[in-house]
Amino acid sequence: MGIFRRRTDRSEHGHSWFGLHRPFDPGYRLVTSGLISPFALFLIRLLLAVWSVAASLAHIIYSQSVVKEYPFKQYFVYFTRLTYIGLTAYFCAAAFHSGFFVLSLRQLKKHEVSRAPWFPLQKWGKFLQFLHLTLFSSIITYPFIVTIVYWAFLADKETWSSPFKSWSNISFHALNSVLVLVELIFGRVRLYLGYWITCIILLALYLGYLG
Repeated sequence: MGIFRRRTDRSEHGHSWFGLHRPFDPGYRLVTSGLISPFALFLIRLLLAVWSVAASLAHIIYSQSVVKEYPFKQYFVYFTRLTYIGLTAYFCAAAFHSGFFVLSLRQLKKHEVSRAPWFPLQKWGKFLQFLHLTLFSSIITYPFIVTIVYWAFLADKETWSSPFKSWSNISFHALNSVLVLVELIFGRVRLYLGYWITCIILLALYLGYLG
């Protein structure tokens, strides 16, 4: 998949450590796959986005209205919840851009136009491009940390004490990593080295917030 290789091509103008080149993503790595068609990739990302949004809403509604697990203001304290919000945001954004790219391909084919296909992030500013790639770097890092730490150190008999807790722990401490693996298998987004630094800084800010 080649997502961890640093870009060394100096013919493009921009930041080789963060992938903010001009033009941005000329190879359409953000919206294409090496295994399936762009349309199939869009459907997969859309399905993952719908699932993650539905799981988050179901958990919030049930935990607040039925079991009253904790005050809602504490929802954003937990690292698990924050990483899942990031996961949900990424799949929504990725499905959005993939959908535009598929529509662009179909419009060009329909009208037999020779210009290149596109997706919105290519035309947006570098700050939004940076945020999108930062989001990607976080979702291929933090969910695996959540899964490993929870099942290795935090899981106990309370994990399976009720159907709701069983579903919640499977969804947010196991399936979260499965969703990421699906993206890594079918997508071909490249992670630039600078975003490892970004992930470390974000994690340090979260730990500082807790402290």
